[in-house]
Amino acid sequence: MISRKKHGGLTKEEKPIVKALLAKGWRNQDIQSLVNTGREATINSGRITGVKQNNSIVAASEEEIEFFKIRKASYDPKTGLNLYDHERLIRSREAMILAVQVFNSPALRFKFEASACGDLHSVNTQIAA
Repeated sequence: MISRKKHGGLTKEEKPIVKALLAKGWRNQDIQSLVNTGREATINSGRITGVKQNNSIVAASEEEIEFFKIRKASYDPKTGLNLYDHERLIRSREAMILAVQVFNSPALRFKFEASACGDLHSVNTQIAA
């Protein structure tokens, strides 16, 4: 008997979405394309047929479908990150890039260097006194 890998199946959140999209007349390959966006382990059309045949799954609401589509559309194909799932990672990545750009910019001159020498001089004179 062949054993299935659990990471390749539909999640409990995806099954109602698939059921609702099937009820709206979406084709299996269109649903498969939408669900596979941003996933590490993709699903095949057999998983969609399984949802179609399972009468115990209740279809998702229109709001849930729209949010699912928006969430899937927000994946960045270059980085593979999603604004909803990886918000902290995206923000920290942007902050890191900005810090490097500011540090390497020849147009900016840091005033900290000028004030650091003056502050050091005043600290040395206070210690000597």
